[in-house]
Amino acid sequence: LTGSPKIDFELLINELSKDARVVVVEPFGYGLSDDTETPRTVENMVEEIHAALASLDIDTYALVTHSIWGVYALKYINTYPNEVTMHVGIDSSLPAQGGADENQESTIAFLAKSGIYRFMADSSDDFLLIPSTDEATKKQFKYISLKNIGSSATVNEGKEMQNNFDKTINLKYPSDL
Repeated sequence: LTGSPKIDFELLINELSKDARVVVVEPFGYGLSDDTETPRTVENMVEEIHAALASLDIDTYALVTHSIWGVYALKYINTYPNEVTMHVGIDSSLPAQGGADENQESTIAFLAKSGIYRFMADSSDDFLLIPSTDEATKKQFKYISLKNIGSSATVNEGKEMQNNFDKTINLKYPSDL
């Protein structure tokens, strides 16, 4: 639930950009992307990310994912094995890790809608895990985080998480990846 993958991983993106083209796709409900009512099933999210890459005429690439996208990457790689040349998982979730049914999406939605989440974020600079960057970007990260927390997309993703884990539990990385 990083507020903005682009800002959160800005230092890494800048380093990788020295040697490669880097494209950051922020899924619906994250970063500056729109919110959505489309269910956050692993199938829908994989198709949306693929459509974004295809719209940029990107047809082979290394896929770098973070956290829960480790689970979604398994589905992605198995759906598009001829496109993904490499997968780098940063603190990747795995389908068998458990705990996906304890996401407290209702509590998060309540805290966001009530203003309590904003109050908590204002009371401590560490609450949102704002990355080390300039003050203007920190302010933008905070705004984006508060905009997205409790969004339809993120709340639904929490509700779908255990289903998504279950759907990917038997998937394996291809041996030639």
